[in-house]
Amino acid sequence: MYRICLLIAVLFFSNYVLSQDRIKKKMDSLNAVAINSEDSLKFSIYNQMAFYYVFRDSIKADSILRRNILDSQKASSKFSEALLTNTYGILKAIHSDYDSAYYYYDKSLLISKDNNFKELETRAYNNIGLAYWNNGNLSQAQEYFFKALQISEDYLENDFKDAYYNNIGLIYQELEEIDKALEYHKKALDERISHAIVPEQMQSYNKIGICYKLQGEYEKAIKAYRKGLKLADSTNTYYVYQSLNNNLGNVLVFQKKYDNAIEAFDKAVKKPLEGNLDRSAQHQGYGNLAYAYLSMSNHDKANYYTTIGLENLKKSPDLIEDSETLLHTASLMKAISGEMEESRMFYDSLETLRSNKFSKENAAAIANYETKYETAQKETALADTRATLAEKELEVREKNNFIYGIGGGALLLGLFGYLFYNQQRLKNRQQAKEFELEKALVKIETQNRLQEQRLRISRDLHDNIGSQLTFITSSLDNLKYGMKEKEVKTKEKLTEIGTFTKTTINELRDTIWAMNKEQITFEDLEARLANLVDQARKASSNTTFHLDVDKSINGNNALTSVEGMNLYRIIQEAVNNAIKYAEATDVHIKVSQKNNLVEISISDNGKGFDTKNPSLGNGLTNMKKRTKDIDGELKITASVDKGTCIELRFHKSLNTANDV
Repeated sequence: MYRICLLIAVLFFSNYVLSQDRIKKKMDSLNAVAINSEDSLKFSIYNQMAFYYVFRDSIKADSILRRNILDSQKASSKFSEALLTNTYGILKAIHSDYDSAYYYYDKSLLISKDNNFKELETRAYNNIGLAYWNNGNLSQAQEYFFKALQISEDYLENDFKDAYYNNIGLIYQELEEIDKALEYHKKALDERISHAIVPEQMQSYNKIGICYKLQGEYEKAIKAYRKGLKLADSTNTYYVYQSLNNNLGNVLVFQKKYDNAIEAFDKAVKKPLEGNLDRSAQHQGYGNLAYAYLSMSNHDKANYYTTIGLENLKKSPDLIEDSETLLHTASLMKAISGEMEESRMFYDSLETLRSNKFSKENAAAIANYETKYETAQKETALADTRATLAEKELEVREKNNFIYGIGGGALLLGLFGYLFYNQQRLKNRQQAKEFELEKALVKIETQNRLQEQRLRISRDLHDNIGSQLTFITSSLDNLKYGMKEKEVKTKEKLTEIGTFTKTTINELRDTIWAMNKEQITFEDLEARLANLVDQARKASSNTTFHLDVDKSINGNNALTSVEGMNLYRIIQEAVNNAIKYAEATDVHIKVSQKNNLVEISISDNGKGFDTKNPSLGNGLTNMKKRTKDIDGELKITASVDKGTCIELRFHKSLNTANDV
C-alpha cells in the first residue's frame, strides 16, 4: 500500500478530494473542452481524466485510455500516444499486473526515444523502476531510477529531480546501505525546499530520521522528526504526521523517555486536525503503545493496547505488514504470563514478517549502476577539458606557422603531431590499465567490506546475543535447583522457558553458521543435517532417523547462503513436526540431484494430518515461504494415521565453490 501511495506521489499529478457531484461536473467540463479542442490538447485532457479514474474506477480508466491510444495512433500524435500508453502502464501496475505494466512502459519508452521526448522518457524509466520495486526486484528498480536521473540531469534543466533522489534513497534504505540512503534523501530534501514542495519535505525529514536511527544517531533522528512535525503544524499539512510521531516515539522509547514516547504515540493513533486518518500508522501506533507500557511494567495498559491491535488486525488482515511491534509485544506478554505455546505462535508469526533483504548480488549491482552514473559525469567533464586543450593547441600551431614559415612550420607541425599522437596513445594505454586496475581494486574492496560486515554481524550475534541467552539458561537452571520441591509449577515454568531459550540458541547458531559463509557446499549442508539428526535422536530416543545424501552429488557443489539456510530450515521444521506432532517412530531424509534439479524428501510414519485443515501453527506457512524464496516447489502428502511426506524440488546450476 505504501509503494502505491509513493507511485501516486512521483508521477507529477495532483489528487483532489472532491464530492461526487463536483467530480462529475469537473469530468463533464473536461470532456466538453476536450471534444472541441485540437488533438494534442484533447489527448492531454483525456489523459488527465483517465489518470483520475485509475485510482477510482479502473473500468472507466481502461475505456478512456484504450480509445484515445487508438485515436492518437490514427492522428499520428506520437507524444500523446506515448503519454497515454505510459498512463495505461500505471493502471496495470496499480492492479499488480506487472507483466502488462512492463509491456506498456516499454512501449511508451520506445516511442519517447524514437521521437526525443526526454520528459516522457524519464517518466517511463521511473515507472518501470517502481514496477520492479513493487515486484521485489530491487537491483533492476535502482537501475531504472538512475537512468531517469541521468536523462533529467543531461537534458531537462528545469525538471524536478526530487522523485528520483527519493526513490534511489529508499532502495538503498531497503538494502541497509544507510550512508548512501542518507545522501540521496538529503538531495531530495534540498530539491523540495528549493521548489517549496511542503508535503514531500515532511516525507524527506521522516526518512532522514529513520536513517539516523538506523545509524544509532538518535539525537539527529529526533531533530529530523521534530523538523517534520514543526513543518506540519506551521503549514497545517499533515501528510506523514502520524508516521513522524510513531518514529519519534520509537527513538524516545529506546532512550527510556517513556512518557514523552507515549505522548507521541497517542498522536499517531488519532486522526490529524486536517487530512485523512492513516490506518497503517494508527495500527503501528497501537503496537508501539503496547510495547512502551510493557517497558514501563504497566501490564494492564500493555494488554489493553495489544488487544486493540490484535482485534484491529483480525478485522483488517491487510495490516499484517505493520504489525511487527504488536506481534513482538504479544509474544512477550504471553511468555510473561507463562503461556509459552501462544508466545511461540506470535513469535513464529513475527518471524514470517521479517526477511533479510540484503544480498551481495543486489549491493554489487547497485554500486555498479551508481559507478556508471558517476563515470558518465566524469566523462562529460573530461570531454570539456579536452575541447579546451584542443583550442589551445590550435593557437600554438598557428603561431608556429607564422614564425617559421610554411615549410618549416609544416615540418615542425608534422613532427609535433607525431610526437603528440604517440604520447597520447601511450597515455591512453596507461589510463586504460589504471582504469582496469581501479575497477579490480574497487571490486575487491567491495567484496572485503561485505565479508567484514557479515563476519562483524555474526560475531556480534555470537558474542552478545548468544552469550546473553546462554547466561539466561544458566541462571534459570541455578534458580530451579535452588527452589524447594513443593514449588513444582514454578519449576515447570522455568524448565519451559529454559527449553525455549536453548532452542533459540541453537537457531541462532544455525543463522551464524549461514552468515559466516558466502557459499554453502553440499558437504557443509550434509554435515549440518547430520548434526540435526544427532540432536533429534537425543530429543526422541524412540524414533529412528535415516539421512540419505546421494553419493553422486559433488560435495564441493555450492549453494548461496540464503539457499542453503532455507533448505536447512525446511528440513529442520519437517523433522520437528514429525517428532512433536506426528509422534513418528521412523523419519527418513533423502537428498538427491538429477542434472540441475535438486530433490529433497522428508517422510515419516507418524499419525499424519488432514492437509485441508492443518493444525501445525505457522510451520507449513514458513516452509512454503522459504520454498518460494528459492523459487522451488513444495509438495506435502499426508493423511490421518498414514504418515507425512514433504517433497521439495528446485532448479539450481551447481557450481564448484570458490575460495574466498
